[in-house]
Amino acid sequence: MHLIFATALAAEPELNRADLGVNAGLAATRSSTGNHRVDPALGLWARKGFGAAFGELELGFVTNADPVPGGTLRRNVYRSALLVGWRGGLRPMHVGFAAGLAASVVTGNDVMALQPGVRFRSDLHVPVGDRSMLVFHTGLTSRGRGADADVGLGWGLRW
Repeated sequence: MHLIFATALAAEPELNRADLGVNAGLAATRSSTGNHRVDPALGLWARKGFGAAFGELELGFVTNADPVPGGTLRRNVYRSALLVGWRGGLRPMHVGFAAGLAASVVTGNDVMALQPGVRFRSDLHVPVGDRSMLVFHTGLTSRGRGADADVGLGWGLRW
C-alpha cells in the first residue's frame, strides 16, 4: 500500500513543478560583538519539486548601519544556500521544511569575510490564483560562531 501511494505521489504533476519567488522580511543578524540586530532583509528563491521532496536555491541580503564614534559602521550580509526538503499538505497549499549548506559573505568598512554554515527553513505556501502564491517563511542560518534568524513574506510563481 505504501509503495502504491508513493508512486502516485511522485507522478502528481502539481508536486513536480518549479517555483520561483521573492521575499522581504526581517532578519536578526549577529554582529561582531555578539549582539543580534533586527534589520530589513530581501531574498530570491527557486525550488524544483520531485514528488514530496524538493531542492531549493536561496539568495538573501541584509544591510545595516550602526552609528559609532567618528562615523558609521556599515555591514552587509549576502547569503546563498542550497537546500533539500520535504513538503506536505493540501495541494497546492502546503508546508515545507528544508535544510542544507549555506555560505555568507559579510562586508563592511573595507572588510570582507566568507562564513560557511548550514541553513534550516520552514515555509507555508498559500495559492493566490492559478500560478501565484504567498509564502510565509522562517529560517535559521549558522555562520562563523553564531547564527542569524529571519522571518518573511514572499510572492512566487508556479510553472
